[in-house]
Parts: sequence; structure tokens; C-alpha cells
Amino acid sequence: DSKADDHVDRLNGAQNNNNKNDNNATMTPSANAAFESAKVDSVDVLESTRFLTLERISYTSPFNKQRQWDRVVRTPQPSAITAASPNLQEQESDAVACFCILTSSSKSARLEEPETILVKQFRPAVGAVTVELPAGLVDAGESATESAVRELEEETGLVGNVIAMCPMTYTSPGMSLESIRLAVVHVDLDEEKNRGGVKTVVQREQENEFLEIERVPLSQLMHRLNQLSQSGCGVFTGLHSIAFGISLTCASQQTAQLENGAPTLNFQTLADMIAER
Repeated sequence: DSKADDHVDRLNGAQNNNNKNDNNATMTPSANAAFESAKVDSVDVLESTRFLTLERISYTSPFNKQRQWDRVVRTPQPSAITAASPNLQEQESDAVACFCILTSSSKSARLEEPETILVKQFRPAVGAVTVELPAGLVDAGESATESAVRELEEETGLVGNVIAMCPMTYTSPGMSLESIRLAVVHVDLDEEKNRGGVKTVVQREQENEFLEIERVPLSQLMHRLNQLSQSGCGVFTGLHSIAFGISLTCASQQTAQLENGAPTLNFQTLADMIAER
């Protein structure tokens, strides 16, 4: 169905119209010149541990001044930027996160609407339990898609199909080079491999992982994150952004329905289109 394809293309982040535009069209000539002059000149290691490295960057600022900046990178850092290879978009991301869409047509699955998966774990860096997506580092020689499928199965016991892979983004560009990609993963609970259901707790002491897994209806995602935040959990920024986007879509659809009778967002219809795709 062409309408279904168009809908899923929008979900996948297709921006065909934007591709026709010059990438610099939104920049003023002066801003474009300033950004073109800015560059990293050299990177020196200040300190290194088993997992992290502190580096000092010497760079040319947009004001054409020589400056320095400190950053933290992973050890080893597969996509580390150097003066010789400044284009990170040519590199694979450090990590991948899975936004899952769980569907089922079976009554035994008790799925009233499509759901997603949350992962809770204690994070020493923030000293609290955080709420995140199934995620992990991309292994050497592994693509982000392969990593997404592997991490999802390891953390939840589910097998999914990656239907969209978002561009590489940066988690905290003011202090770190860490990069991540978001994979949209369709999980059909009716498939033989998934009939055992979703794990509720994953314990892997050797990897120092203790995870609690929770299924949440898509329409309730923002509400549930607010509940968890109020209970003291820290929420992963990317997960909150997704939930906020879904809530905005729902709100705009409801407003349109009230004003001119436009159809409201139907998660089951959306999930059906994803499954067909």
C-alpha cells in the first residue's frame, strides 16, 4: 500500500525533500566561512585508564584563533578523530541503542497495542538507577545493525528485525567524542524464537550487568518515564526525546481530530504497516 509505505518512510527518517537542498542553505555566508576555517590541528593524550582516555585538542576556532579543549574518549576509541581523519561520519558509531516495537496478533501474547522495551540498571557514573533502551558497544568488525540484533537478544532474549538505522549522533559533544546510532527494531512476538517472552531480569555477574526489563505500551511511554523519574530513576536522553516526540504527535493528532475531524494516531495500524514493510 503506497500510503503505508509513505508513513513508514517518514518513520524511518526519510527526508527526500531536504536532500534536494544545499546543506549550507541555512547558513549565512559569514557563518559558513567561520565554520570552514574551524578545524582540529592535533590531539595529545594526557591520561589513560583501561576504559577511558583524557585528551587535549589543539584546534583553530571559528574566530581563526588557536585554542585548546579537553575531552574524554573510550579506550580504545575506534572512531577517534585526528588531524589526519577529521570526518567522523565516515566512521562507525561507538554504540547502538534499540528502540523496539513489539507486535503480536496472538491473543496469548495479551498485547492490546504495540509496546516497547525499557532497561533499568545501576550506573556508577551517575550514582543512580537509570532507564534506558537496550544498547551496547559496537564490537570490532561489527556493523551497527549486527550489534543492535546481538544486544537486543543478549539483554531481552528477543530476536528482532532492524527496520531503520538512524544517522550517527553524539551523546555529549561538549566533553566527549562518544557516538551512538538509534536502531528501530520490529519484534514479532509470534515468531518461534520469541514465544518464550521477554526476560524480566538479566544477571551476568562476569560482565557486571544486572538488568531489569520492562514492557511499556507506546501510548504510555512518556507517562511511564515520568513515573520512573519521579521515583528517582535517571532517564536516558535519547529515550526521553523519543517519548516526547511520540507525545507531541499524539497531541497534534488529537488537536487535528477535534478541529477538523482528522483521524487520530493509531498505534496498531502503525505497527501493522511496520510488520508488512
